[in-house]
Amino acid sequence: MTRAIAILLLLIGCKFNLSTKSSEQPVTPDQMKEVIALSSQEQSLGKALCQALDQKRSLFRTLHDGRTFDFQLEQYDCGTKVSSATVAATLRASVGQAMTYEAPSGSQLYFTDVLTSTDGITHFLCDKIAAGKVIQNTIVVDNIETIQIRLGGDVPSGIILEISDFIANSQGEHVFKNVQSIKFHAKLSNLSDFTGLEMERAISKKCLADGKLSSGSLQKSLESLP
Repeated sequence: MTRAIAILLLLIGCKFNLSTKSSEQPVTPDQMKEVIALSSQEQSLGKALCQALDQKRSLFRTLHDGRTFDFQLEQYDCGTKVSSATVAATLRASVGQAMTYEAPSGSQLYFTDVLTSTDGITHFLCDKIAAGKVIQNTIVVDNIETIQIRLGGDVPSGIILEISDFIANSQGEHVFKNVQSIKFHAKLSNLSDFTGLEMERAISKKCLADGKLSSGSLQKSLESLP
């Protein structure tokens, strides 16, 4: 089991408790890791993911504009679930604009952006794949923000992308901000109009009490997938 999968399972499991006895308990990445190329397996998963997200970009606009997507939302504070809700959101795919999930009045989603090969944080990975570049674990977003990525899972059950976000301080040091784990439906099929759907998307931050990654939010799709 990769670290990316371990983090996601901790976020989406019944117990969001990093005091688990698992030997794969994630360690808060206070410092950026060494810049290296992704493994051949991760590069293959990255290509498969971006292919699915590219298909999603056209399928969702064509088939799902105005469609309702149901999500389960959970919020955790230092390992304790503090809120839970189900939200029926509407996909908005206006011409010339990035797609979004829109919650009804009085409700709120944790994530409203629809991730594709050209929109959202996934485009940084997919741009490099489209350019035929060797994919490294580190991507510079701008002169302040840098992300480090890992990939896990597989196409049949879902590809997991882990993104650790670092922000440069006034001394030029990269300070850990948060980590996202996103599980995508990655099967390519003419019969699967949900290709590229965010099955589960979680973001975790440090618990101020103990510094562990046990505070955060989970947004899980309730769609029935083929």
